[in-house]
Amino acid sequence: MAILMAHDYPGNIRELENIIEHAYVLCPDGPIGPRHLPEELVARTPRVTPQRDLGQAVRTAERQAILDALKRNRFNRLAAAHELRMHKSTLFRKIKALGIDLPETDGRSGTP
Repeated sequence: MAILMAHDYPGNIRELENIIEHAYVLCPDGPIGPRHLPEELVARTPRVTPQRDLGQAVRTAERQAILDALKRNRFNRLAAAHELRMHKSTLFRKIKALGIDLPETDGRSGTP
């Protein structure tokens, strides 16, 4: 269970044993779920939206990396391409394929 794996366990193995024992008491006849875990443990765990498939996860990560690089470089596409270590035409192609909207100006001189 990802929630249990993401916790730091400052109390070491005894803390983990107590959490599982507590969950087992609350749920003796089925799989242990987040609702059976201590609230403070579940509240600290970030919610992750599962991706439909690996390809979608890759596209989402690639899109975010390109957007982040563009923002860091004030939408200067050439600088973003250098930062991402790809040719500018590759970046332009990916921007189009991923449906990334760009501002009218590109950050070099304030001109399109």
